[in-house]
Amino acid sequence: QPMIQQTYALLELAPAPVPAEACVRIDGAGVAGEIVFHDVSFQPEGAKQPILSHLSFRLPAAALVAVCGPSGSGKSTLLRLLLRLDEPTAGSISVAGVPLRQIDPAQLPQLFSVVRQRSQLLERSVRYNLSLGLEPEPAEARMVAVLQELDLASNAAEARAVLDTTVRRLPANFSGGEARRLLIAR
Repeated sequence: QPMIQQTYALLELAPAPVPAEACVRIDGAGVAGEIVFHDVSFQPEGAKQPILSHLSFRLPAAALVAVCGPSGSGKSTLLRLLLRLDEPTAGSISVAGVPLRQIDPAQLPQLFSVVRQRSQLLERSVRYNLSLGLEPEPAEARMVAVLQELDLASNAAEARAVLDTTVRRLPANFSGGEARRLLIAR
């Protein structure tokens, strides 16, 4: 019971939802659009100083970007802002020219995915793990193609078999690198 109460308490910290009539859905082409942080600052409630202060940058469409820095420099905060787990104190974030605050929150899992240092696959089928959080579920042909692109299968028949494989932790049936590639594929 205490865990449930703690979980509900977290809901009070979530950003206010955007009214449905104000939400914008980005079409498939927009998923590859540039991400822009413009003069973004973030200072958690009660903090004496901001974690981010007047940060501006552009991430070109389809860019591979590494964010490096010491502990506490704001790397995780950038992700939290993109996922709308936190809202900027000042400034704006846009995706494909659309303000992040206006994007339908239900679409965020289609736009962003995060592989954290300790991310884990669920002990379910690979198909389930790849489609987790996506509505509608990706077509099987797309999942097969992704498995082949990530060298998790050498052909379509092998990829279909991998989709139906249940992930096991002990004994592990995917190496650490294979599990990471599955998480990236998600």
